[in-house]
Amino acid sequence: RQRQRVDKRDRLMCLALRHWAARVVMVSAALRDDYLSRRKLDKSKIRVVHNGIEVERFQRDRAETRARIERELDVPAGASLIVTVSVLRPGKGVEVLLDAMRNIAGAYLLIVGDGPMRAEWQRLATEYEVADRVRWAGFRRDVHALLAGCDLMVHPSLDDAFPTVLLEATAAGLPFVTPTIPSFGMAFF
Repeated sequence: RQRQRVDKRDRLMCLALRHWAARVVMVSAALRDDYLSRRKLDKSKIRVVHNGIEVERFQRDRAETRARIERELDVPAGASLIVTVSVLRPGKGVEVLLDAMRNIAGAYLLIVGDGPMRAEWQRLATEYEVADRVRWAGFRRDVHALLAGCDLMVHPSLDDAFPTVLLEATAAGLPFVTPTIPSFGMAFF
């Protein structure tokens, strides 16, 4: 069902891009090439502007950052800490990550972000009997500081073209797991 929703949005996006956009900005050459080959867009309309981050902001003292997270978010000292950063909306895959937490004994999950699915996913965490190991950090302006104190980033979204949070995890020295596939990493005007 998720794939059907993505396909429908994709067709609508391409229609809009073909007929009403003067320029289209995409975040990667791979995304541009995909749209050119499969969606028959006009090459002259497309510009690639790669995502970027300030690498220095993500380089933190791991021990200090971890101690702060343990204090502020009630994470036991030494527990494995998995993090995901996302707007909590449909398509972000957080429900899949919560399901997976049932099979990861002893690990804690830090969910950074907020959005319309938060209450539903909190209910699901309770249903899956993992709520005691999930920490809901909400919207944060210090994501760069949090990443360095975690053990693993999981980005379960299936509809991000080039998630900046993966660049951020890399800058923080944090390994990540993601099934992300190219989709809508573009702006048009």
